[in-house]
Amino acid sequence: DSHKSLSANHIALLFIAQIRLFITMPPANQAAGMNDTPGITDWFNSLPLITRYWFGAAGGLTLAGNFGIVSPYKLIYDFPSVRGAFHVWRLLTSFLYVGSFSINTLMGLYMLYQFSKQYEGGGPYNTGGGGGTADYLFCLLFGMAGCLACFHLLGGFIPIAPLFTRNL
Repeated sequence: DSHKSLSANHIALLFIAQIRLFITMPPANQAAGMNDTPGITDWFNSLPLITRYWFGAAGGLTLAGNFGIVSPYKLIYDFPSVRGAFHVWRLLTSFLYVGSFSINTLMGLYMLYQFSKQYEGGGPYNTGGGGGTADYLFCLLFGMAGCLACFHLLGGFIPIAPLFTRNL
């Protein structure tokens, strides 16, 4: 059984490597400097800093969890594991794993991308505390701390899932 999961993990890693190679390779019939159209890497690199890393990590962890590379149960927030076994990554990965493949997951990733890009851009409500990226990072950290605190305060009264990506 472990041999089968090992081969499935290798297949998933090869698939991801092929996608990465496909994204970075220029078309074979394109001469240098002619028909330079922006690709997916140009789009991804044009995203604001926090949006780029948060969206990339959320997409990567969601793919890894759904392809079986990482167990989704290792990504959710579990305070006894954080305290007893020192699984500190759960404090962050519960804000990055979006869920199993469904239309809701795609919509969650799209909304994460769209709203994150909009909020990080600053806009007319920039507080002047370092620009849109610094303000947005502070807002995210404050929201993460609030979600974790409310999970403990309301967990006994309301059944809340320990995945917080859609709550931010």
